[in-house]
Amino acid sequence: MIKMKFFYFLLLIGSIIFYLMFCSELSFITLCFAILLPILLFTVLFFTSKGVEADIVGRNIAEYKGAGITLRITVKNRSPLPISNAELEIHYTNVFNGESEKAFIVMPIAAKSNELLEFTLNADYCGKILLSLTKIRLYDMLNITHITRRIDSSAAAVILPSGGKIDAEISARVFLDSESDVFSHVKGGDDPSEVFDLREYSEGDKLNRIHWKLSSKLSSGFVVKEYSMPISASVLILTELFADKSGSRCLEIVDTLIECTYTLSDFLCKNRMEHFIGFYSSVTSDYVKKKITSEEELSLILGHIYECKPYVLRTFALDYSLKAETFGRYSHIIYITSTLSEKTLMRLSDFDRAEVITVLYAVADVSTAILPENTSEKVRIIPVRYGEVSNCLAGMEV
Repeated sequence: MIKMKFFYFLLLIGSIIFYLMFCSELSFITLCFAILLPILLFTVLFFTSKGVEADIVGRNIAEYKGAGITLRITVKNRSPLPISNAELEIHYTNVFNGESEKAFIVMPIAAKSNELLEFTLNADYCGKILLSLTKIRLYDMLNITHITRRIDSSAAAVILPSGGKIDAEISARVFLDSESDVFSHVKGGDDPSEVFDLREYSEGDKLNRIHWKLSSKLSSGFVVKEYSMPISASVLILTELFADKSGSRCLEIVDTLIECTYTLSDFLCKNRMEHFIGFYSSVTSDYVKKKITSEEELSLILGHIYECKPYVLRTFALDYSLKAETFGRYSHIIYITSTLSEKTLMRLSDFDRAEVITVLYAVADVSTAILPENTSEKVRIIPVRYGEVSNCLAGMEV
């Protein structure tokens, strides 16, 4: 485009010199043509641009982290004339750190056409990204003049955590509610109201656990029923969205905190273990705690977290939860944070509403991370390297 303008400038200068040196009819026509050319091109472009429209298809986009965001844009041209060159300007903003970036799509637009464009953005971190198509710049056939049209079309893209599987262990502390009607899918128990599994008879098995009807149909031996174990909703996942929005690693930190929350909650949901997720909401300026019994409820609470902004002034989630949790007990509290001090560990160890507290401490490098001194047997610390949640949580007791 700049190249064509430079060539036109040379043409205009040459036409002027040609007219001054050879004052003839031909030189005059050449000069007039050079002067009127951009005016003619702009006039044609002006009327052609009236029939051009652009819009984002779909206002809500959901993709998994690492898969990329596919933005679909329709471009219509009702005019009988084509546009040789058009430039779409797209703005995208991450809600967590507020940083905005621009992207451009350059394309020709055929006459009387309706085209669907697909534009892919990288999605390396989970969160919410606001997308907006702000303007389209149309150029004439020689790329000398252009017209800019403002567009107000926006969409929101939700980047879901990858949700990698973790090789975690189910703690026996969770299975202490004999009155619960929710049963474990990973460990058997003594509740006869539901059968956990069927297996072959082993020496020492009780006779009242033999499945006589099924055993009579098999010639291989007796089949024994394993009863289920009732579990209680006594796990609290407390997420501290502590990160400096202006920091270079803000998105890495928040991504790790959310990935930890999602991975653990998804693990508990798959094992049908009711639990709670707690966090500080910058939207409502208050502590939010929700009971999670299904993956649908996990998705809803994740959407609320995505609307929040990280903070660095204080540990809001911990401060508010210690004040709000004045009744009931938890067999396990999992505190997910990117900041940790001896004072925080002391506050956690003094909290009498939990039997065991695990701190998932997000750090840049596990091998060089400096952990505060922990003198409490009640509190344990697991450092989690940014972006390596599944590996760091392997073998964790939930």
